[in-house]
Amino acid sequence: ECLKYKSCSNLIVVEEEPPVVYEPNPNPENKIPDFCGDDYVNVHGDQNCRSICKERQCCLYEGGEGNCIFTNYNHKWCEGHEFCLNYDDVKLDAEINSRIYSCNVQWSDQCDAICKERSCCLQDGDDNCIHSAEPRWCDVTSMCPISFSYYGSSITANLDDPIVACSLETEEAVQKCYEFCYPYQCCFSENENENCYIDQQEECNKFEFCDSR
Repeated sequence: ECLKYKSCSNLIVVEEEPPVVYEPNPNPENKIPDFCGDDYVNVHGDQNCRSICKERQCCLYEGGEGNCIFTNYNHKWCEGHEFCLNYDDVKLDAEINSRIYSCNVQWSDQCDAICKERSCCLQDGDDNCIHSAEPRWCDVTSMCPISFSYYGSSITANLDDPIVACSLETEEAVQKCYEFCYPYQCCFSENENENCYIDQQEECNKFEFCDSR
């Protein structure tokens, strides 16, 4: 009897299984290869891969200082971290944050040399290069003291410049950054009723760096 109606099987709709949605999770349940393997990326794109790589960029830190393969996390947290090396922005983030972490743990001559080399990021007036330097070149200076000796002269970061203030992590700079960014919090609100981006697009774009604060 069933064989007579075999052609009816063509009418059965087979629902496709929805893609796995990546949710940040501070344990090894989410595995990098699950979201970065070719089979997943070819079907669902690389957005989730980038998300998990950015969350676990500590797996890419140079040496053992701050590298979470060697610290608190189960090794499965970093399993497959080599997939993340496909993304230059993730590698650059890891390089910058690795250096900042290392220098915050133990200041060294190398840390001082980096701050001196990029001292223009902290200078006042026309000498400040934070707006003209290569993208991200000044990011690492968030670890630098606001004032430090450079070949015998004193350099003080210009905290009246919002971008300079928000690039540093000192207590004074963080407070200044908060004062600059507080009026523009609505630009980045995920609440549609609170978001003011459409009404203040020019100002919101001017302070887009506040989105990460």
